[in-house]
Amino acid sequence: GSTVTVRGRRGLSAGGGIGASGLGSSLSIRGSLSVFLSGAVINATVDGESPWHGGGAGIAGVSAQSGAILNASVTRFFAANSTVRVGAAHNLLGAGVLGVGAHASAHVSLHNLTVNIVNSSVVVSAASGGNVAVGVLGLGVNAQASAAIGNVTASAAASHLQFDAAGDNFAVGVLGIAGTIGSRAAVEAVRAVAVDTNLRVAAATGRCNAIAAFGLAASQEGTTTVTASKVTAAAVNTTVALSAATNNTGIACLGIGAFDRAHAAAGAITLYAEASSLSILTAAGSGHGVGIFGMGANSDALLSAADASASVIRSTITANVRDHLAGVGVLGAGTWRANTSMGVFTAET
Repeated sequence: GSTVTVRGRRGLSAGGGIGASGLGSSLSIRGSLSVFLSGAVINATVDGESPWHGGGAGIAGVSAQSGAILNASVTRFFAANSTVRVGAAHNLLGAGVLGVGAHASAHVSLHNLTVNIVNSSVVVSAASGGNVAVGVLGLGVNAQASAAIGNVTASAAASHLQFDAAGDNFAVGVLGIAGTIGSRAAVEAVRAVAVDTNLRVAAATGRCNAIAAFGLAASQEGTTTVTASKVTAAAVNTTVALSAATNNTGIACLGIGAFDRAHAAAGAITLYAEASSLSILTAAGSGHGVGIFGMGANSDALLSAADASASVIRSTITANVRDHLAGVGVLGAGTWRANTSMGVFTAET
């Protein structure tokens, strides 16, 4: 029932979260970190103007930026009937909002991550720049950052999740794991479920790159690696909408997407949707390396998986671009100038 308002530039923490920024910054939690929000309102403003950017913001979440190191054991975040708003004046570089974000050679190590939200709203926006390395009910890593997590369990019910960027959205993990530009993310198992939830990711003038919505997404540079031993994702009566002014690259929408020499790998994959709507819109560009209930690889990317299954019941899938689609998998695997390997893929509608 409380309202919290905070403002800062780097290493900003609020709502029980932890944010760290800068070389030499190190935080180790020997026990567990648990954050419970009930009927709470959190407003966080991250200052910054070009070329000085803000980030390393842990808003009811965990984030590390610019060489900082964070280690913790069991980490749990829970929100009910709550609202969390994070607004950046320019670029938001590294933010964990009920999730985990790592940027610029930072490292985050967690034994397990559990995030559950019910009847809540999370809005992340960058007024004149972009959202980079942001995790909301998921993990986002960027620019030689790394993250190692055991099991990731995330669920959203009757909730609203929104990302708005005046520029680009890079390495955004929402109910998924995303990495770009030489980063590395390793997860043992990912379990993501959404019921009666709306998810929106929009780049007003730029592109969406390495966006993981219920899955794994990797983009840019051969050293970018996103791996998980097991991925289970389900959406029921849920809407997922991704839109970009220019291009959508390395996108996972209940699937796996890899672009531009990046590597995404998973063991067993189980995907399920019922009475849901998934759409990817590119106003003036293309879609490259996009997996929608499937796997998509493009531009020398490497994508591998063991057996995979996808079930779609009374749902709508839309991929609409101005130019062309290349390396796009919809209820299947799509490859363009890339390498894809997998076991048995079973799809049913």
